[in-house]
Amino acid sequence: MNIDWLVNMIAGSQSQRVHRKILDQLIADLNASKATFDAHTHQIEAIMDMGLTKAGLAIDANSEDVETANVFLFTIAGVCYSLAAQGAIDISTLPFTPTVLATAFQRIYLLHVTSAGVIDVTEGVAHASAAVVPATPAGKVALGYVKVVNATGSNFTFGTTGLDTGSITDTYVDLVGNASGGQELVASKPGSDTQEVAQGTAVVLTQSLTT
Repeated sequence: MNIDWLVNMIAGSQSQRVHRKILDQLIADLNASKATFDAHTHQIEAIMDMGLTKAGLAIDANSEDVETANVFLFTIAGVCYSLAAQGAIDISTLPFTPTVLATAFQRIYLLHVTSAGVIDVTEGVAHASAAVVPATPAGKVALGYVKVVNATGSNFTFGTTGLDTGSITDTYVDLVGNASGGQELVASKPGSDTQEVAQGTAVVLTQSLTT
């Protein structure tokens, strides 16, 4: 309904102004309520995207790549999917384009999967002392991440440089839970109990996987 037409149907300019103000406020309140509803709906949808089991992320026999030891069960939009154990994930063939990690920097490489089983990587920002977990893209579920600390030596490129290179420390973490909606993740690293890692916050892991 056209608000101007409705207001013009009310006799008297003073009365029209009063009613127009009331109607404008009602519309503003409705828009605010809709925005709140949309925000909560988005959060609910995001919570429905999560990993249910540990993938068993680790270095592959080809040291530039990674692998998973277990079937990874996950949900997207509340629908359950499974990703078979990946004997080798060839990082160099994935859609993402890695950037160089310079000496004395560290970075987290987040692996995620779509409902169609397509694996890709989102790399975090290079940091001098405390790498940060990047956000998972919408419609995907994080299965784990690789943290690389490039202490000395030459530059590191994920998918090209061997993860067993002596100058780097690499850590492999499985993620179980929601990673796309700003929720907390349950992380598991080799040789330790599970721990909570808040998405988007600095993560410092001192234990590395022996390669």
